[in-house]
This record gives sequence, structure tokens and C-alpha cells, in this order.
Amino acid sequence: MKSEVLVTKRKVLACMKVDDLLIVATGDQKIDDAAWEEFCQNCETLIRRWGPCTSVLSWAPLHGPDAKQRDVLAKKYGDAVHLKKQKRTALLSGSAIVRGIVTAMSWWRGGEMGTRSFVPDQDHAIEALNWLSEVSDFRRLAALSGLAEVKQALSLELEKAG
Repeated sequence: MKSEVLVTKRKVLACMKVDDLLIVATGDQKIDDAAWEEFCQNCETLIRRWGPCTSVLSWAPLHGPDAKQRDVLAKKYGDAVHLKKQKRTALLSGSAIVRGIVTAMSWWRGGEMGTRSFVPDQDHAIEALNWLSEVSDFRRLAALSGLAEVKQALSLELEKAG
């Protein structure tokens, strides 16, 4: 099943669910605390309506949440969005530094972190979905379509590889 797309008022973040997968996208703007709070509430609404997710696909080519905002998600919304049920997160980021940090942390934790980073283009989005599908039950074509929908809600486009 595919949920509706929920978007923050200033189009900073968008999210939707496809089966057991939560799809998230960040826009061009830095994420302020008010937008983050609204986003967390949107995720809570999706999970309440459509059930928990076991994996997350996050499109964050420019900006992601800061440490304080991640802490808000974990402590204030962790139970409501069933964070403990999430097995994997795939991060699509244009920042080589962010991708390097995620990779290094995964190596340091012996590959148990459940997070991998990918270049934000069509081919790598498919690779990310394939990796997530190893532990989660979702339709990959519907998920790829969902990624395009959350990005379109933020007026972004999925770059073609090449």
C-alpha cells in the first residue's frame, strides 16, 4: 500500500510510506527546528495511519537534520514512529563528506549500523532500494515512484546518472 505524501508548510521536508518503507526527502532549505518538529509529526501521522516501517529511504542531497533534531526524533517521537523496528536506512546524499562519515561509522561498527549512503541519482536510488529490500517488504517500483513523488512535492527532480 502507498500512503499520501505529507509535506511541511514551507516545503522543507516531505515523507510517505510504501508498504514497509518510509521515504523521506529534504528540500533546498536548511532544516529549522519548527520544520523538523512538523516533519516528525507528519511521520507520526503516517505510522499511525499506515503502520510501522522497517526501513527508511532518505533523499538529502544538501541538508539533513542536525544532532539536536535527531535527538528530538529519537527521544520525543521514537516510540510513536517505532524507531526500534527500523532495520536499515539508506541515505542518498550529494555530500561526499556525509557519505564518507556514514561509511566510516558503518565500518567502525562492523557493518551492524544498518545505514548506508549512496550518491543521489537514479541508478544509486535503485541500488539503495535493492539493499533495503533485503530486510524489508516493499514494492521497489512503487518505492521508486514514491521517491519521485516526495521530491516533486518539494519541487525537486531525480537526477539521471551519467
